[in-house]
Amino acid sequence: MTSRLVYAMGSAFALASVGAPAASFEWVNGTVTNITAHIPSYTVAMVSGRGVRFCDPETGVDYEINAANAPFDMLKAALLHNKSVQVGVQNFGRDASGAEKLCIDRVVLSN
Repeated sequence: MTSRLVYAMGSAFALASVGAPAASFEWVNGTVTNITAHIPSYTVAMVSGRGVRFCDPETGVDYEINAANAPFDMLKAALLHNKSVQVGVQNFGRDASGAEKLCIDRVVLSN
């Protein structure tokens, strides 16, 4: 009995300790066509048809945009001035709604 209980508890701890799935880094290049805020859930910018999200690139957790968010300012400037961007993202796969979850890690604004 004790060995089964210990095994069951060990399995439960192993499942509980599994964090967010491992993300892979990739670049999304092009122009920003729109920025959409799904308040209060998340904000996404469309770059050449792919949605890049403002979420933690290590955990995948969405966050709200504030005045100190440099990537948002850079993507907004690219949208307003029709500039090209390179957005480094961590790809967490698909979210519950089926949309790609590409968390912004870095932004390069080009001429």
